[in-house]
Amino acid sequence: MKSLLLAITCLTLLLCKPGTSYAGKGAGGELVYEWISDSTYRILFKFYRDCSDTTYPSSMPLCIYNPCSSVTQSLTMTKFGVADTSFPNICGVKSSCDSVGSTLNGFKSQWYSALTVLNGRCNSWRFSVTYSSRVASNNISNSSTIPLYVEARFNNMAAQGNSSPYFSTKPSTSFCLNMASSYNYNATDPNGDSVVSEVIMPLTRASSTGCDSPINTTFTTGLPVAYSIPSNPFQTQGTFTINAGTGAMGFTPKQGGTSILTVRVKEYRNGVLIGSIMRDITINVPGSTVGVEEVSRNTALNVYPNPNSGSFTIGGLEDKKYTLEVTNALGQLVYRYSGAPVNGELSIATKLGNGVYQLRMTDEANNVKTQRFVVAQ
Repeated sequence: MKSLLLAITCLTLLLCKPGTSYAGKGAGGELVYEWISDSTYRILFKFYRDCSDTTYPSSMPLCIYNPCSSVTQSLTMTKFGVADTSFPNICGVKSSCDSVGSTLNGFKSQWYSALTVLNGRCNSWRFSVTYSSRVASNNISNSSTIPLYVEARFNNMAAQGNSSPYFSTKPSTSFCLNMASSYNYNATDPNGDSVVSEVIMPLTRASSTGCDSPINTTFTTGLPVAYSIPSNPFQTQGTFTINAGTGAMGFTPKQGGTSILTVRVKEYRNGVLIGSIMRDITINVPGSTVGVEEVSRNTALNVYPNPNSGSFTIGGLEDKKYTLEVTNALGQLVYRYSGAPVNGELSIATKLGNGVYQLRMTDEANNVKTQRFVVAQ
């Protein structure tokens, strides 16, 4: 948060009526807060939307609710900075953000901000933003006709002067169908408090106006495996996992198209819950594989981490010389190496760009093992 906020300047506070309707669909959002001084806080909202929408609203409505006194405050969050279209692309398929005519809906983001003074102490302040509509999805019923809702909570009875956690890693615009994937939003706390990650039902409100309490969305009928929290929030056939302590997620997408995923991070200090944030985001899965052969389920080749930044380790190797070849999604040879492993492992450092690659290992007896991996920087 501290490094992020160094770039935030010229923020203005205005009064307005919440619930303004805008054209276009919301693709997700996240809400965080920063302590300024005394009881003054800066609330920050990061809004994601489809790249087919060319403009952003000039402002967003912020609702601040104190359940201890039942007092509600409505503010305007003003837009600052420029829209960001630079996101990791795990599957390597061009989206609507970088290729005209692409059927993959990429997204972009825009920051909004407001200052507020919290009058009084409460163990469950609720900051929230509601947007009039969101993108259609496979997993959430009527998602294109219900409001997008994002919130953060704060306990200033136990932690006056606290700044919330924040997500230091951007979401990915795509994940590959039938490919085992891992990802981490990397929730980070500027005060050194403990954070716990969990997947929850996406939230909404009965109306995009007002400051009423949030309600859960409802799942569509998931086939072949019913949607559920936490093991199948979108169609992974029950392979979805999230590590509460680290936030690391693992899953294998089993359905092409668009789905919605919501991750909440709770913040604890000395065992006391002092706040929470959430990231509501669109998960895009291209409807087919991306030009590299499917990997045999019997292969013993192990590439980790996967995804990686271009540097990785290959495990499960015998004590013999190997020739390593890496091809891109078009089948072009982009990297070649020959050598013997140390203790069954080879450490590889490349300058590969973001995308999906096929690794082919051939030993001295011409035995071949393959593995697909992803570079995401």
